[in-house]
Amino acid sequence: MEAPGAVIVNHKLAERLWPGENPIGKRISWPSMVGPPRPPLEVVGVAADSKYRSLVSDAPLLMYVPLLQNYDGRPTIVIRTASAPSGLVGAVRGAIAALDKNLPVFGVKTIEQQMAFSLWQQRMAASLISAFAVLALGLAALGLYGVVAHSVAQRTHEIGIRVALGAARGDVLRLVVGQGMALALIGVSLGLPSAVPLLALTRVISDLTYGVRPGDPLTSAAIAALLAGVALAASYFPARRATRVDPVVALRHE
Repeated sequence: MEAPGAVIVNHKLAERLWPGENPIGKRISWPSMVGPPRPPLEVVGVAADSKYRSLVSDAPLLMYVPLLQNYDGRPTIVIRTASAPSGLVGAVRGAIAALDKNLPVFGVKTIEQQMAFSLWQQRMAASLISAFAVLALGLAALGLYGVVAHSVAQRTHEIGIRVALGAARGDVLRLVVGQGMALALIGVSLGLPSAVPLLALTRVISDLTYGVRPGDPLTSAAIAALLAGVALAASYFPARRATRVDPVVALRHE
């Protein structure tokens, strides 16, 4: 405790205070919110930058001081293990109790729990956005099905004429479905390139995502495939229903 005050700063703080200089041996003042001012501390090392409270924020300016020189009664012990962390909680409590049975051990968390806690706001926002996205996708699919199905239903008279003139029902079905899918594929081919300029906006939300790439091409392809599948169903089922109608009834259809 009587040793001169020492401190380890992270690389970001060292560059902020002494850009381009060797920080070892420099002195830094650590202000005190209460009580007499602390004496200057000598920099004895530089640590790598690291996240502190949140995984999505930039590395803060950090300094590490010896526990014996600046004890506050709330030390944090970080333990690295090759086995399941949950199975070591009892052993850690026992080891600390062997040193001093009056030392309380609280706030025990695994690294996964700590990461989840630091990302709870982002997880909540992602859940809400996902719910709205699924709702919007469902409405788009429902609207697409309605438009295509109505378009095919209006061709019941045409289908009846084709069947009455000897066209095979399978050929008529393939024709109607092929035309419906052609329109759907045209829409998809026009929609994907028009979404390319929006990818520039992903930089705005890139800081809000962790472990997920904004503008994932696999997600875009999956959505396009889903809408194409909806268009296929919207063309197939009404066309199949129309081809099963008696040609006389279909010719009278308006």
